[in-house]
Amino acid sequence: MKNLHTIIMCAIVFGFVILAETAFCFSAEPTNIESPAVDGQQEQKNNEHEKVEQSQKTRQDMEQFDLRLAPNKWSPVTFKTFLDSFYLVLELHGSVFTDSSNSRTAIGDSLGYGMKVGYRWGFISAFLHAEHNMWVSSEHEIRVVDGAFNIGPGIEINYLHGYLHSSIAFGASILLWDTVLDDAGSTGIFLDFRPLGLRWPLVEYFSINLDPLSFALIVPVLDGFPLVMMEYRTVLSTEFNF
Repeated sequence: MKNLHTIIMCAIVFGFVILAETAFCFSAEPTNIESPAVDGQQEQKNNEHEKVEQSQKTRQDMEQFDLRLAPNKWSPVTFKTFLDSFYLVLELHGSVFTDSSNSRTAIGDSLGYGMKVGYRWGFISAFLHAEHNMWVSSEHEIRVVDGAFNIGPGIEINYLHGYLHSSIAFGASILLWDTVLDDAGSTGIFLDFRPLGLRWPLVEYFSINLDPLSFALIVPVLDGFPLVMMEYRTVLSTEFNF
């Protein structure tokens, strides 16, 4: 009888052991089933992260060679603060190459100063240009004479994010000194053409501009023997926007 009870007890204990092992196996199966899905999601996230990093690296490489994507490379600030605003330009100009149609003036080099006041709509602007153009005369002795006063409207086009600009102005040219044949006050025409200029914004609303080569046609005398001056200038200027 005792042996029978012992056998029954052993069978019960063995049965519990078998049930415990079976329950553990069933509880572990879902984890093994879900693991590939979790690994797939992690792998997908890693791939997306690598794509983002590759895209950023590609853009950085493009910015080194494409100025349209990196307008800040040339100066501390951008041209955005110069758009849709009034501006004032103060400039100095000089020319060591001057052609004159009339040798009576004995004019050589030229120099002067001027200003522009205008308004900029986006990358196009209209302005009023005024300048005092002085001439180096050797008629009796080498000296600087008043030359002519030029004033007229003009238009400017900006491109490459405002770092480059071209402009043209046309107006009246007034003779300011007496020549052998002409009296001061004679009025003619002038044309100022600047094919390519550089702008470097230093801070917001202020920049330094350089026109390495520009062309100015000055004709202050139209009657009789016209006085025609062709100047090949270099212009340095500062620009204020407000």
